[in-house]
Amino acid sequence: MDSAAANREASIFGEKMFFAWEKRRWMSHDLNFWNLVITTRGNCLIRNRFGELQLAPGDILLSPPSHERFFAMDGCWGCFWFAFNLHIHINWNQPIREMYVVHPHSDTMTRILSDAEEACSLLAAQTGNIFPLVETLLESILLRGNADTFIKANTQLEAAKNFIASTLQIHNFDTVAKQFGMSRAKFFRDFRKAYGTTPQKYHEKIKFQNVCSMLATTDRSFSEIAELCGFSSLFYLSKRFRTVFKTSMRQYRAKRTGGIQQ
Repeated sequence: MDSAAANREASIFGEKMFFAWEKRRWMSHDLNFWNLVITTRGNCLIRNRFGELQLAPGDILLSPPSHERFFAMDGCWGCFWFAFNLHIHINWNQPIREMYVVHPHSDTMTRILSDAEEACSLLAAQTGNIFPLVETLLESILLRGNADTFIKANTQLEAAKNFIASTLQIHNFDTVAKQFGMSRAKFFRDFRKAYGTTPQKYHEKIKFQNVCSMLATTDRSFSEIAELCGFSSLFYLSKRFRTVFKTSMRQYRAKRTGGIQQ
């Protein structure tokens, strides 16, 4: 990362990133820096020596220095990524596995993404003394992340959400609620309040994200994709895909890849 290397002396660097890898894993080497990761697309698994966290679109991760971090994704993942060595005061909730994760409301997230976009543009341009402004933008992101957010504490709800995101087939969400120590009513009520959707719809959304990623970035057959993404049959996937996206999987792939056909 050329821009990153250039900014090390100023103790702030970062960029807007997008990955379209399959089952690829990479490690953050900036162990002397705070890492701020704002997920914009897809899902990513963060692992350190204390455990794992699943990131979904709209999640913001803040990871302290001195912890080796692994980022694992299966398919597409987009994010804003910053590393910095500033004197900051974290007022977010207690860290989860030595990492802070928040999920802001949509209007707050819009402002955070705007600040992140501007910070990346300034770092890429390298015009004048941009670092005080970039520092101000990063502080704004951290403050917004604390001010108007759902704090994702290390609770049964977060664990249940991570389980749903990483499990291909779930036949009974009542069982999921019971598995994580909640009644069905509490699980569904708290899940909707925290994430703005039901557990079933969230699960289907994750599965469709994986389907779209495979259609756009691989030449796997539709039957393979149905099986790998946890759908009971290709017929069911094709029917649901057309209902949700108003197009067929074949047409979607052709549009995204310039004409790969099966």
